[in-house]
Amino acid sequence: MDDTDVRQHVDFAAGLVFALRGGTERVTQKVFLLSAANVESRRTTALPLPGA
Repeated sequence: MDDTDVRQHVDFAAGLVFALRGGTERVTQKVFLLSAANVESRRTTALPLPGA
């Protein structure tokens, strides 16, 4: 998928989450957590990525 398609999918999903009063959090530069209104998340120490 190219960046334009990815952006459109994220925008669509974010619109659904907004309409359902959910939340959006950026996890990394290209990873987003989209969650329902009754879901809580918390950050913990991340595991190192392979090759990082």
